[in-house]
Amino acid sequence: MDKHLRNLILSYDRAADERDEFEAFDWKKDLRWKFLSALNKEGRSKLIDIGAGTGIHAKFFQDQGIDVTCFDLSPALIEKCIEKGLTSYVMNVLDMSSIVQVYDSAFALNSLFHVPLKLLPKALFNMSNILESDGLLFWGQYGGERREGVYQDDNYQPKRFFSLLNDEQMHEMASMKFTIESFDRVELEDLAPLYFQSMLLRVKPKPQ
Repeated sequence: MDKHLRNLILSYDRAADERDEFEAFDWKKDLRWKFLSALNKEGRSKLIDIGAGTGIHAKFFQDQGIDVTCFDLSPALIEKCIEKGLTSYVMNVLDMSSIVQVYDSAFALNSLFHVPLKLLPKALFNMSNILESDGLLFWGQYGGERREGVYQDDNYQPKRFFSLLNDEQMHEMASMKFTIESFDRVELEDLAPLYFQSMLLRVKPKPQ
């Protein structure tokens, strides 16, 4: 197992109890409602939350009548999801090729920015492969400029690996397997010059 991946698992395992106390920011709640509106408009009800963390977002969608399955690489975080009554599995997005279940939608908030740029096409391929041919994906993460590596001011132990994208790179990566329905930026004063990138994507038709 890659060193960065081992460290991510250990970091999030150690922080599981603390993260379970987090409350979603209002702007994240707004993004959830917006995505839920898109799901309801198209009658979609089978969602996979990729990098679900403690299940805070998955629980929201479940409470709104969506059938949610959670995946995360941290066993301790998945335990928090299970405690919330969520169907949950320990899995890395890079290992999802073995999944035979097909979903009509997916949610990935601040999870793909732990995937190295060179492996991101594989992660997006795996995600598109478990979605219906016109399935919807919410992809959101902090970014706005290209950075990759371990952040020395990170207060998690071990320090986590991040791979941030500028807008052009995010569009380029997304368009490999998805049609971009919308792209929005959430400007955050305490994050500047970075910001939050939010995409609504649709799986491109698959070859017959």
